[in-house]
Amino acid sequence: MNSSSHSPSCSQFASVPFSGVSHLKWRPNFLTSELFVVLISVTMVNLLVTPLTIFLNVLVILAVKATPQLRNKYNVLLACLAGTDVMTGALGQPFLIAELIYRLTGSPASEFCIISHTARSLSRASALISLQHLALISIERYISIKFPFKYDNIVNKRRLIVSSPGSLSDLITM
Repeated sequence: MNSSSHSPSCSQFASVPFSGVSHLKWRPNFLTSELFVVLISVTMVNLLVTPLTIFLNVLVILAVKATPQLRNKYNVLLACLAGTDVMTGALGQPFLIAELIYRLTGSPASEFCIISHTARSLSRASALISLQHLALISIERYISIKFPFKYDNIVNKRRLIVSSPGSLSDLITM
């Protein structure tokens, strides 16, 4: 049996739901000297920022968990946002770096289309989840300002538990 039938081709990833944009297939002859410098710069920045992203967001989560004074509704939502940022730093950025390295080495598209597709999917998912967490934080802050006396009745632990994983459910569906 042909070994290429076992590995997915880039055409399988051509129709990505919610993409809305058709991406040009990467070819090594796209790599001009200016683009090479840009790709090197973006790769270096991501290599430096990835460990910082993970470390600093884990510190936020640990601070909220370890300090009882920080365990209020607002800070718990910020810790959830930090959790999505840890996911971005641990999953999304390494795949982006791998995609950039493949492009810098001049590899043909067939060799890295799975990495490229995974990087795009993880970037979309983490951006969507982060935006949903930001919206949830904004709604919580709006309620605390608009309804200060009803705040504890409107924003309670049960509602926060239901709404926060609700934004994480999009990751599963993507």
